[in-house]
Amino acid sequence: MMGIRYDNRQTVQVLKNYYKSFLDKRNLKNVNIYKTPILPYPTPEEARDLNSIRHTWGTGDRYYKLAYKYYGDQELWWVIAHFNQKPTESHLELGDTILIPLNLDLMLEILGL
Repeated sequence: MMGIRYDNRQTVQVLKNYYKSFLDKRNLKNVNIYKTPILPYPTPEEARDLNSIRHTWGTGDRYYKLAYKYYGDQELWWVIAHFNQKPTESHLELGDTILIPLNLDLMLEILGL
């Protein structure tokens, strides 16, 4: 299944002069790191096409548990977090309502993945 966040990500080479002590300790000349992707949020029209369901945040809820329940893959927790613009569980409080997009393939297409 596509949608792993690290697929097709650009890398940047970190030069020795910036991280000199870090690289010297490891006997490295440079290191490649992943660039942070900028994922688009669905437009209101796109969001309507996603057939989402409402979920009231409760005790014991975790994004990875919801991703496993609805997508069969706990590693897709970030889709729910991104869709709700709540990057971590600490951004939610008991009783908050989030939306879970059910059309995963369309959501990933909107994100360009």
